[in-house]
Amino acid sequence: MTTSQSRSDKNKAYTSIAQKQSLITSFFAKPKSVAVNSDNTNKSNAKDISDNSVTKNVTNQSIATAEIVLSTNLDSSEVIKSVVQNEEHRSPLDDNSDIYANIDSDDRINKLLTTNTTDRSIFPNTVKRRIIDDSDDFNVIINDNLSKKTVTDRYCTTDCIIENNFWDSDQSDIELDKNSLIDTTADNNIVVYDLDKFIYSNSTSTDTSKANTIESSIYSSESMSTRKSINDDLEDYNRENDEKKYYLACNASKICKMFREYIENYYLYCKTFVFPPWIQPQFIKDSSGRRPDCTSYNPSTMLIPPPTHKWINEYRNVHYTPTMKQYWSIKATHFDKLVLFKMGRFYEIFYIDACIAHKLCDLRWMGKESKPHIGFPEQSLQFYASKMVASGYKVVVVEQMETPKEMLEKKKGMKWSEKVISRDVCQILSKGTLLHSAMLPSESQPLLSIAFKSSKPMFLGDQEYCNFGLCLVDVSTNSINLSFCMDDESRLNLRTTLAHANPAEILYIPSNVNRNVVEIFKRLPLKPQLSLYEITEDDTDMEGIIEDNISSALNSINSDGTGISEADKSLILRSIILASKYLADMQLGNVIKYSNVSMPDQYATNRLKLNTCVYDHLEMFTTTLGEKKNSFFQFIDKTSTAFGSRLLRRWVSSPSTDLAVINSRLDSVEWLMENPQINNEIRTLLCSCIDVERQMGAISNNNTTKRAIQFDHVQSNRLLSFHKLLKGFEPFESLRCLINDKNSNYLATLVTLENEGGAYPDLKPYIAHFMDKLKIVDKQCYPQRGFHEKSDKVFERIDLIIQQLHNELCNLSNSLKTELKFVHSKFKYEVECPEALHKKLSTKYEITSSRKGFIRFRTPRILAFTNELEDMEFERWECLNDYFKLLIEEFTTFAPHFSKAIQIVAEIDCLSTFAYHVLCNNYLMCKPRLYPMEGKPFLHLEDSKHPIIGFIEPEFIPNSVCMNCHDESNICLLLTGPNMGGKSTLLRQICLITIMAQIGSFVPAKICEMTLVDKIFTRLGASDSIMDGKSTFYVELEETSLMMEQASPYSLAMIDELGRGTSTFDGMAIASSSLIYIANKLACRCIFSTHYHLICNEAKLVDSISLYHMASSIMSGDVKFLFKFTKGQCLKSQGLHIAKLAGIPECVLSVAQNIAESMEIKVNRECSGNQLLSECLHLFTKGDLCSLEDLYNKHRK
Repeated sequence: MTTSQSRSDKNKAYTSIAQKQSLITSFFAKPKSVAVNSDNTNKSNAKDISDNSVTKNVTNQSIATAEIVLSTNLDSSEVIKSVVQNEEHRSPLDDNSDIYANIDSDDRINKLLTTNTTDRSIFPNTVKRRIIDDSDDFNVIINDNLSKKTVTDRYCTTDCIIENNFWDSDQSDIELDKNSLIDTTADNNIVVYDLDKFIYSNSTSTDTSKANTIESSIYSSESMSTRKSINDDLEDYNRENDEKKYYLACNASKICKMFREYIENYYLYCKTFVFPPWIQPQFIKDSSGRRPDCTSYNPSTMLIPPPTHKWINEYRNVHYTPTMKQYWSIKATHFDKLVLFKMGRFYEIFYIDACIAHKLCDLRWMGKESKPHIGFPEQSLQFYASKMVASGYKVVVVEQMETPKEMLEKKKGMKWSEKVISRDVCQILSKGTLLHSAMLPSESQPLLSIAFKSSKPMFLGDQEYCNFGLCLVDVSTNSINLSFCMDDESRLNLRTTLAHANPAEILYIPSNVNRNVVEIFKRLPLKPQLSLYEITEDDTDMEGIIEDNISSALNSINSDGTGISEADKSLILRSIILASKYLADMQLGNVIKYSNVSMPDQYATNRLKLNTCVYDHLEMFTTTLGEKKNSFFQFIDKTSTAFGSRLLRRWVSSPSTDLAVINSRLDSVEWLMENPQINNEIRTLLCSCIDVERQMGAISNNNTTKRAIQFDHVQSNRLLSFHKLLKGFEPFESLRCLINDKNSNYLATLVTLENEGGAYPDLKPYIAHFMDKLKIVDKQCYPQRGFHEKSDKVFERIDLIIQQLHNELCNLSNSLKTELKFVHSKFKYEVECPEALHKKLSTKYEITSSRKGFIRFRTPRILAFTNELEDMEFERWECLNDYFKLLIEEFTTFAPHFSKAIQIVAEIDCLSTFAYHVLCNNYLMCKPRLYPMEGKPFLHLEDSKHPIIGFIEPEFIPNSVCMNCHDESNICLLLTGPNMGGKSTLLRQICLITIMAQIGSFVPAKICEMTLVDKIFTRLGASDSIMDGKSTFYVELEETSLMMEQASPYSLAMIDELGRGTSTFDGMAIASSSLIYIANKLACRCIFSTHYHLICNEAKLVDSISLYHMASSIMSGDVKFLFKFTKGQCLKSQGLHIAKLAGIPECVLSVAQNIAESMEIKVNRECSGNQLLSECLHLFTKGDLCSLEDLYNKHRK
């Protein structure tokens, strides 16, 4: 009888709900009798138990756990429901926190009642509770029907953490460290029961009769067993949740995402699949034997027991086969990664990795194995691996390093169990190390290696510990940027660097980075992958690590005027070594060697400086919602190529201040506008271009020294990719021919060959040189005859064998007097003939397969030819691999020429995009006129529009702005106006137009004239930083402080409603004093918007400040926004009208109106005297006695 049937039959006797509720209540009531007494003498026996009584194994209060045994049966769903609804009657033995504490009552009931109680993953049927004493030695008393192996497997749970070296333990008893157990007690002789009917005891006597007596008294009733099963399920569920919470809170879970997922998935699947002990949480250790709760635990490694360990013998058939031994040897050093293990033509995934990949990729479980196991064909590697990497995991790709035939030849004379194909790690994939185009988005996905001077200041006020060196590596394009940055505790320069670099992965030394910096990494909108990597002092030796291209870049790093000291250069060196070591471990050792090294654009002296606040406030790359859609870059990026888009992003994030460069770009855009037909042809031609920049990087870095066995024409596909790369440069030549008008000086220079005085390298000889060495046959690429002697011999032999096969086919056709043909069904080169000829075939022929009306066979000669052909095809594979390496080594010597051509075409793509914007937009755009940073700076915009909103809304109201030019002599403007009147939009509009002008684009205005801007500062919107403990007001002041510290006369500052985050008078005082400081001290172009209208009174007394407002009107009690930038002061912000538009109740508005009028009268009365006094003092200070006398006569009454 099954358990469910037993429960159903037993519950028929309880027809009354009241009876059931009574039993449930008694289930949790105080125990009435004692079944086992645990004193030192251990003389008590189990007492008789009535049907409705409750028996409890009790000792004194020091006992941590015990067993409840009920003498009556009850339906499990009723018990579960009662447990949830009557939490005050929890089991007195459950000293852990309530597992249902964070679940609503209804959800608890539904979750438990709808769960199949026989599901091992929900209610595990393992060892339940154990009570131990102070002794270290335990004797195991086992019934005849339970093996010692089962005891070892079932009892070793999280509650029993073995602290000694269990790998070398050969003892028959289980050695436990009492200090590591969760449940402990001071009693000396405690018996522990389990449903599997075995008993642990520390008694010096091995009298099994006592144990059997106690056991029989407990399990004498089937109803008692059923009731106990329900209780044990709940207790075990509670215990597993406690274990899970413990491991999720330990140090390993805090530093490693993979470890957290390992814990989550283990407890989800531990009762569904079998996991060998060494991968179970209670036994898991790193390679040095440290447990996960140890601060120095290394989550990237795991400890595998030696082959002589007893666990290996017990689990050898499934979990430690010769092939799985290879798997564990790799997993031991890559525990924090998902391992894709190549077996034949499939990548297979096991254990926790399989559980994670099953959820991510929706792959089905393979076979009927007890261990978790999934897989996919090798052609789908990029598809599934990209899903795993995008979810934040690192992926290890393990390939076969020899064929089965090679393995058999190498291992002749060895046991069959030892004949295993050798495998090795050939790729390690992470967000910042992807090469395959199918796994990459169009934008750059660089790896950022960063090194700080220290994680803590050496002394109070020391800011140097915030300085950092960085190495930005884009493995997909073989480019490296090196830089050093000085920073302070605000970490603004760090955040700016991260926003500009947009890293997909950040590499850092954990002991070198403090917690605040890590939090900044985690809060980046694109969620980069964080990789921790340690380097030792020995690793700082440059010899053998730093390539010539890096050394030359380091030696010339001071030549650009950055003023980096030798001490600061050491931080750059450290970041390079960190990246170099990490990339070598990721099987990308060639990246550093073949990369182009430069300084990042934002650190060059001829760049417009933008910080992360500007990126956020202007929504340059992402909106306030964290989306790319409707951002400024998404609007302006209409490039035709992926490499053009990446260049445009660099331009936008770091606009130029080189007037010659800007004007050259503007002239080129103007010429393309005047020739729209040519511009359209350029864009059409560029759309046909592949991403040659990334194709070059992928091919160069795929030139690995490891010899992985690939199938399905993988090697010929690599040659085909190289051939495709060479063909990808052909549109470049067509582009050169298209732009042949010498009137466009800059474009003509870009496309004119270097030997003719231009900038474009002549690629034709290089392309022809490599194309002559390749040939395409049946959509596959092979070496051209005469360039590789070994390949020539192999291909000649293959052709000869194929010819011999066809000759054999002809002979068979003649002998059978019918037309035969070769098919490749079950085997290659099977001969297909009509079934009627079967009797005419020789008995030596091998029948291989058939179809309706036909049979297929192979003769001994055909079989010999095919075996030889298989050998030669493998030699061909080796030849293709060698030939590919030779080609790539030769190609890398010419790579700088190809890279230069790519950059030129990318620039043409960007300029063509700017012209496309002018030709397609529905508003007026003009060519900006920029002036060098000399004399007094100015800005003049006539009928300007916001680039994005003006495009979306054709009725957008244009505005004209003058600063220090024409009718406006002042450089600082104070802007007032109603809410929603367009103040913030105007400020953003001016900043974006400035950026567009300095990247070389036309701008949305009728006239645009300005002095070049060296820095832009913005204080727009309201945002706090909860994680940094910064309020909205603090963030505002921090951004304003930065502007006051770094701004120059040629900077552009936009400040919106400074001081609104604090009290009215404090905010007004700070705003007023900041405005006067900017106007008089900084003297930079600034628009300062505010709703503090009293500031206008102070501003009137400052000659360098002019008052403007956004116009509006009141008609029939309603406010009408005119959105016009108008000279003069706005008297009111019309806040009550905005409240009416927002739907505030009329009764609230009427009261607010009365309060506002009374407060306004009071404030005006108090301020009028102060204003008169300030005006008098101002005139007296200026010595304007005439004006002072007029003022006196005006107010003397």
